[in-house]
Amino acid sequence: MRASGRKTICFFIIALLYSSLTPLTFTQVSTSLEAQHRSQREKSICLVGNVTNLSIDAVKGGLGVTFTLRNTGSVDLANIHIELNVSKSFFIRVKTNMDIVPALRINESIDIPIQVFGISLGILRPYPELTICVTTPENIEKKVQVTTKVIGFFTKIMNIFFMDEAFNGYTLFSPEYSTMTYLMDKQGNIAHSWESQFIQGLGLSLLENGNLLRTVLLYDNPVFISGGVTGGVELFDWNGTRLWQYNYSTTMHCLHHSFEVLPNGNILLVGWEFKSAAEAIAAGRDPSSLPLGELWPDHVIEVEPTGSTEGTIVWEWHIWDHLIQDFDPTKENYGVVKEHPELLDINYGIEDANKIRADWNHINSIDYNKQFDQIVLSARHQNEIWIIDHSTTTPQAAGHTGGRSGKGGDLLYRYGNPKTYEAGDVTDQRFFGQHDAQWISEGYPGAGHLLVFTVWIYHNNLPSPFLSHVFKVLCYAPDYPGLRNLYL
Repeated sequence: MRASGRKTICFFIIALLYSSLTPLTFTQVSTSLEAQHRSQREKSICLVGNVTNLSIDAVKGGLGVTFTLRNTGSVDLANIHIELNVSKSFFIRVKTNMDIVPALRINESIDIPIQVFGISLGILRPYPELTICVTTPENIEKKVQVTTKVIGFFTKIMNIFFMDEAFNGYTLFSPEYSTMTYLMDKQGNIAHSWESQFIQGLGLSLLENGNLLRTVLLYDNPVFISGGVTGGVELFDWNGTRLWQYNYSTTMHCLHHSFEVLPNGNILLVGWEFKSAAEAIAAGRDPSSLPLGELWPDHVIEVEPTGSTEGTIVWEWHIWDHLIQDFDPTKENYGVVKEHPELLDINYGIEDANKIRADWNHINSIDYNKQFDQIVLSARHQNEIWIIDHSTTTPQAAGHTGGRSGKGGDLLYRYGNPKTYEAGDVTDQRFFGQHDAQWISEGYPGAGHLLVFTVWIYHNNLPSPFLSHVFKVLCYAPDYPGLRNLYL
């Protein structure tokens, strides 16, 4: 008998032995939407007192499938049942030797191995879906659905769906360095897509009328080369027809990061503007802290779309109009930084020569509050969020009076790093490379406050078990009386 024939016989013998394992029930998984809503509400409650909770995480492929079961509650758990179901395939067998976990203490975790055998490459039939269901006597139920490629005993996980943790609705996203934008349901199915001739920038939004607004990476700017650069923004209808494109990219200014659509249809955009070394020094910058010979302070423009490729700037705000410094007493903006938290110290951050950048502020998000006609900005390189008045005219936004606040374009509120205005030290810092500052909408928990994602990986001073987390900042609009006392 040839060697290939012997290998074939051995393969079928192994398959026969493996198929004699405990029979499995092949059923299509279904979930209750109401149960999912209830699960989300229960998850949002803080763990206080004797609370039972459980999580499935760290699902891995390789030799079979392995998942981690973790006790995230405040009481010990016992007799945890594990059930496995496979759908969309009749050629896959799965089994675990741990149908019951006898005990799992508080904060304890355990790896559960699952034996898998069969063949499924997703060619003639869909990839099999393995559903892991974990239940406790306390009626806690957790489910995860794993889509996997299977070759013999080996698996490659294609998709993981945490069934009780995903909110109902759709997710809009554009892969990095892709011209495509996708609308995906919570099962991972693509419901709709758009294609552009440009690589995506860092901002996109599906509007109420079904149009798609996205930033684009033009790759045409020889000056502003930095993380987050875009240069333009474009609007598509639902069918993929481009309705409008607006480019704002020259050697003197360039769009970056995100945008915000106003109720009147105008669009707020964030951009850099070029300042030479001479201009920076004239504004009080320490000449020794200009290693690149230039500075890129941020500004905000409000654009009214006109035509198919044009827009009118109807309002603007510039950080450059709201500076203070205590380095050069011969300059007009010389003053006591600590006494003026409404202004930006142009020399903040220069003490660390390794972190001096032309991209001085790096505003990475913008959001709008219709009730108070205010804008919140996330300034990553200051590790702060700022709130400014949008009710001003452009001349008022360049000054210190006017608008509903009476303070012109000065900062109404700032939070995250009081060291920026010499009102605290490194131990008072609360934000580290934060992103996505946004007001919480009406009808949601914490409405009217701010939600901020802070990236803990950038800090070296405060201990934390996590790399990042979400902050809820309590704001007392519209006067923000805590502006001068945020370090307390």
